[in-house]
Amino acid sequence: MESGTARCAPGAPAAQRGGEGADEDPGRAGGRGLPGGPHAHDYLRKPFEPSELLARVHAALRTKQLRDELRLRNAELDVMSRTDSLTRLHNRRHLEERLGELVSLLRRHGGELSLLLIDVDHFKRVNDEHGHATGDAVLRVLAARLKDSIRAEDVPGRWGGEEFVVLLPSTGPEGAHAAGERVRLAVATSPFALAGGGLRVTVSVGVASGIDGGWEGLVQRADAALYAAKEGGRNRVVVAGEPSSAGTPAR
Repeated sequence: MESGTARCAPGAPAAQRGGEGADEDPGRAGGRGLPGGPHAHDYLRKPFEPSELLARVHAALRTKQLRDELRLRNAELDVMSRTDSLTRLHNRRHLEERLGELVSLLRRHGGELSLLLIDVDHFKRVNDEHGHATGDAVLRVLAARLKDSIRAEDVPGRWGGEEFVVLLPSTGPEGAHAAGERVRLAVATSPFALAGGGLRVTVSVGVASGIDGGWEGLVQRADAALYAAKEGGRNRVVVAGEPSSAGTPAR
């Protein structure tokens, strides 16, 4: 075997065996690390047995496999920590972080941002009359209809309880109102097919735009608009700062 570093596939660990002039102890090499450089995983001094080399290579490959599995598991855990377990939408933690990122980008580069705050009308009645299992099923169906009614670049999520949020990048008040109306119609147009039969569900939607007051201010304005939609009769879309007459009164 020629002395030097074994050539490996990209990402695989490299083994280094000592050749002539390789008497320096790599553990005391003045902090320079192994002779093979930053990609070397282990070091063998001459003379050595081929079986020892194979054992070292096997151990290095096993170490890399475990590290790759750990990275994959950490990535899966990160996704789980940002996902609502019931609806499989983004959870509030992810939404708040994404809002912060979007607001920061807009402050540096300009642009538009809007937000939909969506609440299921009379959801307590659904739970009281049909049970919490039916209530959970309603939220899952609503989440699916919500995803189908928005753009690929929009960010939907469950804000908490029966409240949902959609982040609308590059969208002003007019486009956000249209997006809110699409969501409202997607929910109200046809009954939810559930185990106990069809159930009609409606939502109220509060819409807000702009980054005055940061993302917290955006959410507060959408919440005020949502409250106006509820006070105006539910099953309607209200844009912050506008009258609560938009939409269709709940039946």
